[in-house]
Amino acid sequence: MLTYTVRSSDRLLHIHYAPVLVWSFALMVLVGTGDIVNRLLDGQLTWGIGTLVAIVALVGFALFTLLSGGQFVRVVFDRDADTIQLYQYGVRGLQTTRRRISDLSGLDVRILRRAQHRIELRFCSGERLPITPYYIVSLRHQGLKRISALLRMEPTLIQAPAKW
Repeated sequence: MLTYTVRSSDRLLHIHYAPVLVWSFALMVLVGTGDIVNRLLDGQLTWGIGTLVAIVALVGFALFTLLSGGQFVRVVFDRDADTIQLYQYGVRGLQTTRRRISDLSGLDVRILRRAQHRIELRFCSGERLPITPYYIVSLRHQGLKRISALLRMEPTLIQAPAKW
């Protein structure tokens, strides 16, 4: 589940996406790993290859999850400055992308399931810029509606292909 906030006016739109479940999972793994290590140090558990493999597997899976879907995203659409600014904060650091609104040719929405979608900006050059690297879980689609209204573009719905 992702939560986001939307602040907008007629000419300016700020959207923030926070991958709450990904970070909750990472925190749960951290607490669980800390508990296992604490029990090992207290002598309640014995050291062994299985224990070490379990700890490494837990931490590795949590890091993989954070790397692939743990980015906090902030996107700013500014019609007056003709800019789209995309900021992605995550384990890898800050990534910033800037594009011009006037270069947009379309707004695509890739639908995975009923309430899961990913918004992509399509430019005249053929480039596609996904706003988030992950699918957003949303029932009301407020962010999408406000992006569509600000850009004055109807979104094109694209059904994502099944991977199994």
